[in-house]
Amino acid sequence: DAEAGVLEGQVADVAAHERRTPRPREALQPPAGAREHRVRTVDAGRAPRHARERREQPPRAAAELEHAAALASHDVAPERDVAAAERVLSTLSDGQLRRFRYPLDAPDWRGWSNPEFVFHRNGLRLEDVADDQAEALLDLVSASLSEEGYARVREAMALNGFLGELTDLPNVMNERSFWVAMFGTPSATEPWGWQLSGHHVCLNFVTVSGRDVISPAFIGGEPALSDTRPPLFEARERLAFRLASSLTPEQRAAALEKAAIAR
Repeated sequence: DAEAGVLEGQVADVAAHERRTPRPREALQPPAGAREHRVRTVDAGRAPRHARERREQPPRAAAELEHAAALASHDVAPERDVAAAERVLSTLSDGQLRRFRYPLDAPDWRGWSNPEFVFHRNGLRLEDVADDQAEALLDLVSASLSEEGYARVREAMALNGFLGELTDLPNVMNERSFWVAMFGTPSATEPWGWQLSGHHVCLNFVTVSGRDVISPAFIGGEPALSDTRPPLFEARERLAFRLASSLTPEQRAAALEKAAIAR
């Protein structure tokens, strides 16, 4: 019990450090309405006793619904995302719009594979559009992320260009060899989103009334080390080493065992 308390304190220290680090806003957090719906569906389908308890406590259920509605209506300036999206649409031709836009529930959301040659990507490829159009598309990504989050994405894209130069494959891997697609219609109240995909970068962004979800999300870096560029995840790697080095041998053995189970 004492060791567990020490480990919890070490993890809490790391979590506090992470909370002080800016990151994409609301990353990986589902909209409040979706979260509440999932809880009720699971309770109704897998825990009838809980469902009965909720039916027997209407004041509590009403309070939960009011709380969910308040979260959904929380003002986090969705107009910025909408303005950036509308600017993108205004720069594209009719033919480009047909390739760029998808219904919100389109199965193309799942259209991503890390190797560039596996299949044709969704939407428009940044290197195939005019500079002002590429700028507008990247501004859309920037409007949806924090400053640090967007910088991390652009670093990964630049590193992809560096890898293309190293491997003599700039036509396959470069800083603009990425695809961008829009799903749904930009709105301050209705759900819509976008996807940025390519080698070592895939972001899926959905927003509902300013409540944003960025998931699934993948950012990778290759080469991991070079003479001219700092490691893409250097700060997080240092934090992970600090946590690992703070563990006792017993704690480390337990942590590694749980990590193996998770894999």
